[in-house]
Amino acid sequence: MYPTKKYILYFVALVFFCSTFLTVYEEPSLDYVTYLTGGTFVKNGDLKNIYDLDKQRDIQLNLIKKTYQIDDLGEGQYLLQYRYLPMNALLFYPLTLLSTKTGIFIYLVVNTLIILTSIYLLKKAVESGTKLCFLFSLSWIFGFTIVSFLNNQLLLILLILSMIYYYSRQDRWLLVGMISGFLLFKIQFLILLPFIFIISKEKLKLLLGFISSFSSLLVFNFLIYGKSLLVDYSKFILKTELPPFELNKDAMVTFISFLGSLSNMPEINLWIINGVLYAGILLIYLCFKRKGLELENLLISAILFTILSSGHAFMADLVVLLIPVLLGFIHKTRYLLYGSLLMYPLSFVSYILPIPILILILFLIGFYYLMVGDPGLEPGTGRV
Repeated sequence: MYPTKKYILYFVALVFFCSTFLTVYEEPSLDYVTYLTGGTFVKNGDLKNIYDLDKQRDIQLNLIKKTYQIDDLGEGQYLLQYRYLPMNALLFYPLTLLSTKTGIFIYLVVNTLIILTSIYLLKKAVESGTKLCFLFSLSWIFGFTIVSFLNNQLLLILLILSMIYYYSRQDRWLLVGMISGFLLFKIQFLILLPFIFIISKEKLKLLLGFISSFSSLLVFNFLIYGKSLLVDYSKFILKTELPPFELNKDAMVTFISFLGSLSNMPEINLWIINGVLYAGILLIYLCFKRKGLELENLLISAILFTILSSGHAFMADLVVLLIPVLLGFIHKTRYLLYGSLLMYPLSFVSYILPIPILILILFLIGFYYLMVGDPGLEPGTGRV
């Protein structure tokens, strides 16, 4: 890479990073308050009441006074509910011990390190391709355009998926399984596991690794919350899916949202059809796996289908598409590059595209990765 081009790329990356960092530092998103809500329950030694909506609201009122200088939410109004497991709240406890601005600054620094680590793992896994500075530029442009810089839970999933890819290429399937267990941090991403199981060469090791980490995390959650965790959490999730707490399903990037835009059928029917679609995709995926596709093709399509089948994915969840976008630019295979070029513009137009159109595009791109790539023509770097 010529020195001039290199410095231009560094400059572009720096501008995007600084502008995003300063913007979010001055006005953090509501996600930050939601995460601090969980941390505050830990600070108060009241973790057993973390799924009490009234107590969540009281804590959030105090937090928005400090963060946004807002005195009240209005009668019956709520911010985003804390919908994660108790263990997630422990991650944000240290931020509750800091001043508002210091906490936001530390949080942004941690998020930056998570993104850089993810990029490093993807680059190191392939050990070829474009210069690292080019990847940095792509990551800032793509990542900060499509998702709030403050959505730490999604960035953790990005890091976990990057680690899954990194160790899959090394055939360390026991470790891949253990890392996959940490998808429990954002439960809906657990449906990625069947895809990883299909990809894996050593399925027993994968399952042993997954069971060890998943069960350990689950037991840990029960220990810090209590034996009623499963019942309380299930009731809480069901309650917050109904008015006045329900999220805007029309804004979700899922099959359920797509089907809902086509008909007014009851939601239970939408979930049943979603389950059938998910099972059908798994069967199709298994057939394509037997054709000897590259690891990259299989993992990228799995990520896309996981988002669409999760039933709960917003535009922000598309931050994990950093993986297919960057892999396309890292690899020398033409079809991976073409896939990246298809997805890269979505970071700029996703918020103006009708959601059903965006869902359809992602679905077709998922199948594109399953259909392209001829092992006889393109030398594999991660064939499974």
